[in-house]
Amino acid sequence: MEGIDAVFSADRREKVLRCLEELFWDNASDQELTGLVTKYAAKSTYKKLLRNVATHKATIQLRTKHKPYGIRLTSERAKERITWMDEPEEETSSLILIGQLIGGNLESRQFYLKVGEITYSGKALKEAHEQMRSFKLGDTVKALLKETTRYRRRAQVEPTVTYKLESIIKMDVETGN
Repeated sequence: MEGIDAVFSADRREKVLRCLEELFWDNASDQELTGLVTKYAAKSTYKKLLRNVATHKATIQLRTKHKPYGIRLTSERAKERITWMDEPEEETSSLILIGQLIGGNLESRQFYLKVGEITYSGKALKEAHEQMRSFKLGDTVKALLKETTRYRRRAQVEPTVTYKLESIIKMDVETGN
């Protein structure tokens, strides 16, 4: 305890010990852990600790005045947390948009659709790729896009959003059909 006394003031020392308790606690929720490991330095250091515990089949026990009987981090739990930290999360939704086809590349199946001030771009799926062949730039179209948002649950990184064009039809500007 002398080492931590020399490095941290009393209030910071208390916060550090509470964070360590939560990191080691077997029943810590995903939400609690996510809040603790979102900073890259904390995440990488915690992951190194978990790898060492898992690799050497170790058990770490931390005792503090708040947890006098100690908190254990087992090698099995360390393996579970490593897997948990590495799992990407993905959300998928469908968008039906009416906009202007402002670009595309039939060879690479790339599309560019402008809706108001927003430009959507991505890859066209096989059916939409065939449909795109009948359009010219500037056509008003109705498009069905698959929006996929991927992010690492445990990293403070902006999510990656991709769009896939599933189908596209030409809109009659006069009738709106």
